Amino acid sequence: MQVPPVQFDLSAPKVDPPLPRLPWVWVGFTVLFAYIIFNSLFVRTSRPSITEDPVKLQEKALEMQMGMKSMMGSNSNQNLHLFDQQIEELLVPSKKEAKAQKLRIVLRVENNTPPFKDDMANLAKSPKVEDQAFAKLYTEPKPKKEEALKLLKQINGDEISERIAAVQVKESFGDKEIRSKTFDPSRMLGFSIVATLAIFGLGIGFILWYIYGFQRQAGKLLPKGLPLANIDLGRADRLGFFGLAIISTYVLSGAAVSKLFKHEFFGIELLAYLPVFVVIGVLLNVPIFGWRVTPKAIGLSFEKFPEKLGWAFGAFFANIPVMLVMVAITAGLQKVLPGGGHPVSEEIMNNPKPMELVKIGFLACVVAPIWEEIFFRGLLFPAFTKVLGKPIFGALLSSFIFAAIHPQGLLGIPVLMVVALMLCAVSYQTKSLMANIMLHGLHNGATLLAALVIAPLFK
Repeated sequence: MQVPPVQFDLSAPKVDPPLPRLPWVWVGFTVLFAYIIFNSLFVRTSRPSITEDPVKLQEKALEMQMGMKSMMGSNSNQNLHLFDQQIEELLVPSKKEAKAQKLRIVLRVENNTPPFKDDMANLAKSPKVEDQAFAKLYTEPKPKKEEALKLLKQINGDEISERIAAVQVKESFGDKEIRSKTFDPSRMLGFSIVATLAIFGLGIGFILWYIYGFQRQAGKLLPKGLPLANIDLGRADRLGFFGLAIISTYVLSGAAVSKLFKHEFFGIELLAYLPVFVVIGVLLNVPIFGWRVTPKAIGLSFEKFPEKLGWAFGAFFANIPVMLVMVAITAGLQKVLPGGGHPVSEEIMNNPKPMELVKIGFLACVVAPIWEEIFFRGLLFPAFTKVLGKPIFGALLSSFIFAAIHPQGLLGIPVLMVVALMLCAVSYQTKSLMANIMLHGLHNGATLLAALVIAPLFK
């Protein structure tokens, strides 16, 4: 009897029988995540943050702009009116505050336009000698050098407006180095590097989106689907249980470590993550409730690794245009949504020691990508997809949870959801978690590097 070739074998594929449901899993899941999300959005974000002081932020923004102008040369952008937005924002406070009036005066001069008469009159009528002296510096005709230097000694020189005034006065008398001495242009070098790389990445991102769209229209680069696409509802419940076990361990181990070790020491965070990886190892190797999910089943495999590496880098650059748009939207939402920067970014702003930076980098670029991708994209994404019926619903819900449990408040949700949705898309495209882990590490590494480079501007 002749046996037909394998490709013509019409026998039905072997299908594992469905497993009984575990509805209680989702009850526990909902309760635990409601607590975590509430704590993340409304409790942790009450902490002090450099991003919560609008006056300080405005002053830092001016420091950056003055440093940029110093780097470019004081006369290189005299017709650009760089400070129009700040001048407009200061209109209301300038009706009452001398500080705002001073800022509007010096910023108008930086824009090569005369100060507003109202600001000059209000300062001239002030009972404070330093305010009157400030106004006299800009009164027409301008005071001569000797008188101007005496007036400068009468003002404190602590506020940024007074420092800018000193620069403007001394420049008018021929001091060509005072601007660079006051606003160090080298501090803007890091920002310039980040901005240049962002523009470069933006261009690459647009090109990659065009190529991807063109290839999809040609019927190529079709998504391979989820690693666990064909599970039944009983197995989806078990994935939910695995996720519940992991996140419960994460919460409890963090609380236990902080309780047991009253004083922080190097590597304490790594100690808190150890039980999480032990639980993950057990869940991926031991049958639980009648089913064992293997590492390969959720997409943890080094097969075709170069291809997955390519998807990780491609998705990283493709996400740059989207991220820049979301960052701009987030900046506009700062006034209406609570939240701030990630604690890790703020820790970098505090000038940590080199070994602390190594630890932060390892946690952000290696530890977090591995366990978070296993948890969110390896377990929750396919589980939610099966329960809700469509991958887009599974992606949205898992991405919202991913964004909400990060301690950045409501303000951080839009940007973090975009990151998570891109990770879901890569998982769906490659039927793997390996590209996700690398993409997650690249994203976190780029974010930390940007914070590290820009940190000097906020000191």
